[in-house]
Parts: sequence; C-alpha cells; structure tokens
Amino acid sequence: MDCVNKKGTALGLAFLLAFPGMSTVALADGVEEVEKDGELIEDVDNIEEDDVILEGDAEDEDSEDMELELLESLSLDTVLELALEDNYSLLLSNYQLELLKIQTGGTDSDYGETAFDIKDLERTKKRLQKASGSGSFAERLQIQNQLEALQDKIDAVEAALEQMESQQVSLIYTEEEAKENIKMAATASYVKLLMTAEQQELQKKALEVKEKEVAIKKRQYDLGILSRDEHSKELREIERQETQLALDKKDWDQELAEFTFDLGVVYHPELKLEPLDLDELELVEQQTETQELIENTFKYKSQVTAIELAEKQRTRVYDDEDSKTHDKNEADLKVKIEKEKLEQLKTNGAVTIRQLFYDVEDGFQDIRDAERELKFAKEDDKTLKRRYELGLVSRADYELAGIRVDQAQLKLDLAKESYFLLTKNVELLEAGVI
Repeated sequence: MDCVNKKGTALGLAFLLAFPGMSTVALADGVEEVEKDGELIEDVDNIEEDDVILEGDAEDEDSEDMELELLESLSLDTVLELALEDNYSLLLSNYQLELLKIQTGGTDSDYGETAFDIKDLERTKKRLQKASGSGSFAERLQIQNQLEALQDKIDAVEAALEQMESQQVSLIYTEEEAKENIKMAATASYVKLLMTAEQQELQKKALEVKEKEVAIKKRQYDLGILSRDEHSKELREIERQETQLALDKKDWDQELAEFTFDLGVVYHPELKLEPLDLDELELVEQQTETQELIENTFKYKSQVTAIELAEKQRTRVYDDEDSKTHDKNEADLKVKIEKEKLEQLKTNGAVTIRQLFYDVEDGFQDIRDAERELKFAKEDDKTLKRRYELGLVSRADYELAGIRVDQAQLKLDLAKESYFLLTKNVELLEAGVI
C-alpha cells in the first residue's frame, strides 16, 4: 500500500527560521552577529548543533500523522474499511467507555473498602453487646452512628456503580449503532457519487447529440432554410449546456475530494469509483417479526437498561427509611417516564419498519419498470436501424435517436442503485439500527 507523506523541509537559514529567539544584526565590517535570547554571538561557526533545529526535522513527527493513502480507484468495500479506521466519533466513544471502566473500577474498590469497614464495625458492636457491662451506652451509640454513616456511604457507592454500569451498557450500544450508521453513511455517499457521475456521463452524450443536431441545422442555415435567430438559439443552448456540465463536474470533483479526505485518501483527478455489481438483485422481504426487529435494536436495548436502572433506584428509595413521600413519588415517576419512552420507541419503530419494506417493494418495482422501458427503447432502436439501412431515415436522425437507449439504461442503473441503498437500510435494521 503506497503512502504519500506531507513533509516540509526548510533548507536556507534553517537555524534562524527554526529558532525564534535568534536574530541577525548587521555589523559595520560586514560580519553578522547572531542574537540569541538577547545575547550577541559573534562567532557563528561555533554555534552548537543543539542550537540549530531544522524545521523539517521538527515537523517529522507531526507529518507522520498526516499520512494519506494514494489509490488509483476506490471500491465500496475499501470505503467501508477506511470509514471505520480512526473515526473520530468511534475514538471518542472508546475513550468514554475506557473512562467509565476506570471509574467503575475505582468505585468497586471504594465499595469493597466500605463494605469491609461496615463488617468490622458490626463485629465490634456484637462484641460490645456480648460483653455484659463493658462498653458504655455512649460507645455503643457511637458505633451505631458510624455504622449508619458507613451504610449511607455504601448505598451511595452502590447507586454510583449501578449508574456507571448502565452508562457502560448504553455506551456500548451507542458505539455499535455508530459503527453501523457510519457504514451506512459511507455507502450512501459512495452511491450518490456514482449516480451523479452516471448522470453527468449521459449529459455529455446528450451534449454530443445536440452538437450533431446543431451541425445539421448549420447546413440548413447556410442554405437559408433556417433563420439566423433560430440558429443563434441553438448555439446559445449548446454554450449553456457546456457551462452547466463544467459546473456540475467541478461540484462533483469537490464532493469526491471531501469524501476521500474524510477517508484518509489522497484525491487526484484520475481517481476512479468502481461500479457496483447489481446484476443479481432480488426482492427483499421481511423475514423477522416487527416486534423482534424492534427489540433487537440498540435503542430498544439501551432504553431497557434505562428502565432497569430507574427501577433499581426506586427500590433503593423505598428501602431507605429516611425517604420522604415526594422522594418515592419522584422515583415512581422516573420509572413511568422511562417505560413510556420504550412504548414510544415501539410505536415509532413499527411505523418505520412498515414504511421501509413498502419502499423496498416500490424500489424493486421501479427496477422492473425501468427494465421494461429499456427493452422497448432497444426494440425501437432496432426498428429505426432497419429503416436507416433501407434508406428511409437519415444517418443523422438515426444517431440522434440513439440517446433514448442511453437514457433508458441510465434510468435502470439509477433504479438499481436506489434499490441497493434500500436493501442496505434493511441490513442496517437487521443489525440493530432503526
């Protein structure tokens, strides 16, 4: 795998450029003194090597992080692989998960120490209670207060542990969901670029056809059959289409450059996007029950975790003898809210799934319709070709009509690519993202 490193090297006057604390002072005799940190150094030849830092050397380490991959072409598989490498969102999610694990480990340690202290005090209290006459009321009361204080502490630690464990689970679900979304976004961008490129290719062919048509009308204009105004309109239309095609190509190049930069790939004008293999497309039907699909989503699982946490917190509130009525009501309400969120997820999920498979069915029908239109276009082209061979149609008219087959082919290709994206949405759903 070839790599291109973006590295800069400063050659002339390197030690002056790389050492901001140094400047030159011109002397009367033509010799330059070097000022370093406010002090003059007359003998430049005796400057130590440590005082000289080449800018290129200083940037070597940073430039290693600027490595971009140089490729001749991109396939969808390569794009998906690159999209998950060093993705900032995934890196941040991993860091957050590691932080939670560290915090949970520390809380586990605190929990163990607190639990040990409580057991130790309880043993002390039992010994005092057994020893008749030993241990005053004040001593026993002090131990009891210490036990209650430590119990409050361990309750707080347990609550913190439950909170962080719930966050860990939710973060894992979020990370997995993010991976699937990143792949889907990369796929959609890739297919969009392909579709746009195909449309531009047809526009180029249409422009070539238009130019042939104008060339024919030019002869008509020369013969006086076509007016000057009509001929000028045709020329202006050619110019307009050429300008628009150039602008569209410029926009496409910019989109491709941004897309490849996000992937860590060097953009260059010769970079090609490999076409998709869409010859064997079949109708994708729903194989899994809607409820099961919903329950398998990361959002659903994360919400179930939130409900479990709310229920644990409610139990803790009810078990606390010092809890007030409003504390219990608040805990009950939090559980209800989380459960209502789950019900909303179910409702919205069912609607989304139903619509997705409707769209899939419609998309597949669009392919069938486009295939039929392409078949008709080819049949018409064959008929026109026979008429041309018999001399019933001019060569110019025959060539001008040929664009219809290209238009029908493009319509079919776009329908297939749109359907391909819909099938990827189904795969996304089955992977747990809705």
